[in-house]
Amino acid sequence: MILTLLAVLVVAGFTRLGFWQLERAAWKTDWLAQWQAAEEAAPRAISAVDLADKPSAAALVRHVSIQGRWDEQLLILLDNRIRDGKVGFEFYRILYAPDLPVALLVDLGWHAWPARRELPSVDALRSASRLDSDLRLSGLLLPWPGQGLAVGEAGSADAQGRLLLSRLDRDAIRAAWLADDSRQLVLANAVLKLDPSIPLGFTRDAQALPNTLPPERHKGYAVQWFALALAVTLIYGVLMWRNILKHRHHGTTPA
Repeated sequence: MILTLLAVLVVAGFTRLGFWQLERAAWKTDWLAQWQAAEEAAPRAISAVDLADKPSAAALVRHVSIQGRWDEQLLILLDNRIRDGKVGFEFYRILYAPDLPVALLVDLGWHAWPARRELPSVDALRSASRLDSDLRLSGLLLPWPGQGLAVGEAGSADAQGRLLLSRLDRDAIRAAWLADDSRQLVLANAVLKLDPSIPLGFTRDAQALPNTLPPERHKGYAVQWFALALAVTLIYGVLMWRNILKHRHHGTTPA
């Protein structure tokens, strides 16, 4: 009885993991299709509807354009971003647009940490993101990235306004912004990933799934989990059959 219960639980667990991998593969396939369609579409002027807290599932990725000015308080660095085997940071700034009710976080690209992991100077960060008043930005508008398991504080800003984060946490950004200003920062639940052709920031590209598995890998893992479930089923079946034969040979009834 215990062996049967254990076999059922193991097979059910392996099967659930297999279906979960298939769900991840389907989600990423849809994401890549949306990404490609958005990249190929001409950018359109961003609107308040685009910055709604919960975009529809059919419009998770949009190619938009926007004109505005940077917030001068915060220079946001997201730590432990890996590219080509090197550890660096992703650089973000907050953009205000006169015709939008909320501010927008803009991804300005990746930069490797120096050997001593010294924070880049404020002048260097502002110089890399210098925004001409007539420059219209364009890029892919993406939902705010998931945080996974959030443990501890995300980070804090130094006296010069450089906010080093371990995860892209909206509350941590708002808290750092409010430290030197009594106004409330209303930040959109979206991030603008600039088109690579725009001469701003650091290293940028159009990777749709950076540092994560493609759909094909998820399908491969699903096959492995299903194979394990089948293997456990077969092993259990063989053991049960041998147990039945053994008791028949001795003229007893299997438990």
